[in-house]
Amino acid sequence: MPMIKVLVVEDNEAKRLRVRKTILDALGESRCELEEVTCFVDACERLENNQVDLLVLDLLIPRERGGVSEDGLATSLFRSLCGKGPRLKTPRFIFGLTAYDAAKDSLQAEFSGHGWTITKYDESSTVWSDTLSRVLEHVHKVTPDVDQSPKHVVMVVHGIRDFGSWQSTVKRLLEADASLTAVTLKYGRFSLLRFVASTRLLDFGKKPLKRVAEEYANIRSQYPNAKVSVIAHSFGTHLITRLMLCDPHVKFFRIVLCGSVVKQDFNWSLVQSRIGDDDNPRKSEYIINDCGNADFWPVFAKSLGYGAIGTNGAGSASVYDRFHDGGHGLFMDSVFIEKYWIPFMKSGEVVKSEVESRKNLPKFTIVIDVVPVWLIMFLLAAAIYLFFSPP
Repeated sequence: MPMIKVLVVEDNEAKRLRVRKTILDALGESRCELEEVTCFVDACERLENNQVDLLVLDLLIPRERGGVSEDGLATSLFRSLCGKGPRLKTPRFIFGLTAYDAAKDSLQAEFSGHGWTITKYDESSTVWSDTLSRVLEHVHKVTPDVDQSPKHVVMVVHGIRDFGSWQSTVKRLLEADASLTAVTLKYGRFSLLRFVASTRLLDFGKKPLKRVAEEYANIRSQYPNAKVSVIAHSFGTHLITRLMLCDPHVKFFRIVLCGSVVKQDFNWSLVQSRIGDDDNPRKSEYIINDCGNADFWPVFAKSLGYGAIGTNGAGSASVYDRFHDGGHGLFMDSVFIEKYWIPFMKSGEVVKSEVESRKNLPKFTIVIDVVPVWLIMFLLAAAIYLFFSPP
């Protein structure tokens, strides 16, 4: 049995009670999720954030709770739902109800044009309630028995010097499982020069961050009931953690970081309440940090002010560090994706790596990890200058 979501916008209590009785008599409480509001502002708020199957709309309502009914507000709401005003979620069906012939006649053509119904309310007659009952039965018949909307959406975010071509592979493998929907998020090619030049004063990462924030909001809007997880690579991991710090409403179910340039002192306690299941305090079951033993890029990034948990590990109780033999691009392999990421996103299974911890890091990487790149470059430039300068 499909559950019908009904929103009633009516400020007259006696009329609202009669409408409620008609709805419950027609559908029964087990088949109906009923919500009632009394004003224009509350109606807009509900319809901005919720998709309903049926809207029962009184054509004369106040702007705010307890206010005086005003002409035109319900009409404005109706036309907004028809795409002629602020973006609201259009109901599957709208049932207009008014005690005034003039109000009914003025909107009759517009209602009919959408296949919706508007009728006159008369408390001494059952015509309006019989009409509403027929509409309810129609809405019930055309509402899908099973919710086909995605239950788990996975964002895939690329890194620097990358147009994200590997994302299509991740998407294909994720969506081979019917329970997963993948969204490949792109913010354009972020060059190494911009990556190196980004500082607190010269923040080239603002535009990519804005793009990630907008796409996250877009996903939440399109899939309001789905869990949202993320797989992020390299600079993408910086954007995701930065987004969580900037916006307290951002929440992820599962997180995979790979080749990460997040700092080792990142305070996971600031965001971990918005990761995973609320009733499970062990966040390392929801956050995986995949590290490559030959991946020197995070160490290079660390010397520029970023972090190197993609090489050295996060070293946090909130994060499961998983080490592998390979470099910055080892994660793009379809075999790797199927072995490690698909089970995690599908069921939360954390497949252990054959490599227990970081090892065999290139020697020059160890030097970079200890001495900042800028200092090495300065010393090298000074040495060249002294070598070639005349005595």
